[in-house]
Amino acid sequence: FGYSCFCNRFEFCFLFNFSCKNSTRSYFSKFIAVQQSVFKYLEYDVSTFYLTVDEHPSNFPAISICNLNPFDASSVSGASDYIRSALVARNLSPTVYLTSTEKAYSKVDSLMNILKSYVTSDASINDTFRRNIGWSISTLLVSCYFNGDECTEDDFLSFRTHQYGNCYTFNHNASSTRRISRTGPNSGLKMELFVGKPGGQDLYTTKTGVYVAIHNQTQKPLVKDEGFEIATGVSANVAIRRTFLTRLDKPFSDCLKDVDTEASSDSEYMKLARKYTRYSQKLCYEICFQYTYCMPNCNCTDPAVPVITDYSKICNTASQLRCVEEQRKSFDTADVGAICESSCPRECDMVDYEYSIANSLYPSTYYATILI
Repeated sequence: FGYSCFCNRFEFCFLFNFSCKNSTRSYFSKFIAVQQSVFKYLEYDVSTFYLTVDEHPSNFPAISICNLNPFDASSVSGASDYIRSALVARNLSPTVYLTSTEKAYSKVDSLMNILKSYVTSDASINDTFRRNIGWSISTLLVSCYFNGDECTEDDFLSFRTHQYGNCYTFNHNASSTRRISRTGPNSGLKMELFVGKPGGQDLYTTKTGVYVAIHNQTQKPLVKDEGFEIATGVSANVAIRRTFLTRLDKPFSDCLKDVDTEASSDSEYMKLARKYTRYSQKLCYEICFQYTYCMPNCNCTDPAVPVITDYSKICNTASQLRCVEEQRKSFDTADVGAICESSCPRECDMVDYEYSIANSLYPSTYYATILI
């Protein structure tokens, strides 16, 4: 488990357009002064530095997992009755019927998006009920080992997301981070996960599996844009590479060196981002989308953005969610930097996790008879 660290390359260009009617000594002196200022500025050292380090032992990252199906539609949780009544409350039939022009995926996916938004915005239920209709770690986790030692449900920290409901993070504590000395499939974290019975706990889902995010202990994953999915019926071996990126701050760039300390000049988007987790430009851009595109044009908030200040205005009808999708397309094709960067500076210091995945079939016929 290694990592690399480097400083960014700072690139720049200047365009000067001088126009004068009289070629006087005064103008020439000003030109020389400007020229000298530019040369002086260019004297700042610019370098790109790469350092590859093999640590033994090395800090293990935080691993977050979520069931792709946000609802445990079992009789115990009451999720099945609730989500059916939620559809009826939106004048939608709990039974899926397709017209001649409708596609099955679009129909089921639309119903799931409406259900997730309804649960997030429903003021008649509390957070305990929201957790209860999702997947508990005791149901999700079949077995867990770290470096050969058994880990338990107590080793996971729960958090809720709009997209996946209940999610759980292993190795979440930055003050007592687990460490690893060896690489390869026989070390690190091993988990067996149960994602539900086909036809019984997968109402209104189009696929089954788990969502996985690899991240630093100081930051919650932005599940809308980060992470990857692992399908059921496979054993996934994930190899991780960690990269530290350090950019030079002023005068070389406008990146934010201290992301934790709030300054009087900070934008409202930055302040909202810090209320959810450690500041990142990616999350700040999501909040910028919320306030510059979604709220002005849809008159409600995108429930997929984790920072929501008014739950009563969450988009939760089919027409509102279509509006969110249209605004998202417009935002993604716009010059986001010109719209949001002045309010959402880039961090000078970042940690990035790259991963590669190798899959094999799971379980074997023999192991399945024992597991069941």
